[in-house]
Amino acid sequence: IETFYRDEVSLKSGVFDFLQDMKKREVRMCVATATDFYLVDMAFRRNGIRSCFDRIFTCSQVGAGKDDPKIYEQALSHLGTDKRDTVIFEDAVYAIETAKRAGFVVTGVYDESADQERVQNLSDYYIRSFAETGEMFL
Repeated sequence: IETFYRDEVSLKSGVFDFLQDMKKREVRMCVATATDFYLVDMAFRRNGIRSCFDRIFTCSQVGAGKDDPKIYEQALSHLGTDKRDTVIFEDAVYAIETAKRAGFVVTGVYDESADQERVQNLSDYYIRSFAETGEMFL
């Protein structure tokens, strides 16, 4: 798996431009992931997006999976933003359910491995590509 993250993981469509736009607008961003830190860090650096994020939170670091809102709450605390003004981007149904139960605004992101009807129904927003975000969050 290390080789995959180091050499192969690529960004979803439109992610690079979206992140660059958010960075220009001085939107603070962090990551909440179930993947080990060193793997995410490696992939983000190779794809040129590591500098977009203040911090990477991992489930192993916070001591809870994404079936518990702890990782989202810690990221929110780090950002210092109001929950109503903080948008979580998720592609996993169970993680969307967790974030919604905790009161977060969620953008469901298309992923072929998830039930897209459920992702759309659970989420406040839904995108098939980050190129679709446009002026969505202004």
